[in-house]
Amino acid sequence: MTQITKEYAEALFSIAAENNSFESFNAALDLISAVFSENPDYFSVLSSPNVTADEKASLIDDAFSENVPEDVLAFLKILCKNGDAKLLLSCIDEYKSLYKVSMEIANVKITSAVELTDKEKEALIEKLEKTYHVTVKPSYSVDPAIIAGIVIDMDGKIIDGSIKSNLDRIKEVIIR
Repeated sequence: MTQITKEYAEALFSIAAENNSFESFNAALDLISAVFSENPDYFSVLSSPNVTADEKASLIDDAFSENVPEDVLAFLKILCKNGDAKLLLSCIDEYKSLYKVSMEIANVKITSAVELTDKEKEALIEKLEKTYHVTVKPSYSVDPAIIAGIVIDMDGKIIDGSIKSNLDRIKEVIIR
């Protein structure tokens, strides 16, 4: 992540904070990310030095003015005007990181050997939120290969309570 990317993201985050517009900014940035991911040619046009800043601003208005807050549109236009459109997706990622930290949100991937019940999911989320003092945004998957138990990936921190992991550790001790 470059310093300029951080500065852009911090500026956008500051505007969202001033206007208490986090939800609308997040939705707008998700939409913009999706559009650029689905239409790489559009991204190339906005990054091109052969397209004037006014033309780029017009393209941005045409694509997003109906669904994106004015401040986010202005942010996109500034990136293009400064020749930094190529930094857009990195800026969005950095903005999302700042948002997560400010809201104390943790993305948690929970893998279990069998499907968890709603009651089990609720109890697990409650325990994680109390233990780590964050709001948990969970995603669930099932992997029978872990035999029993669960594996939790909380923003890169792994909590492995699977039987497979325990058996692997025992195997290492025996083989030594």
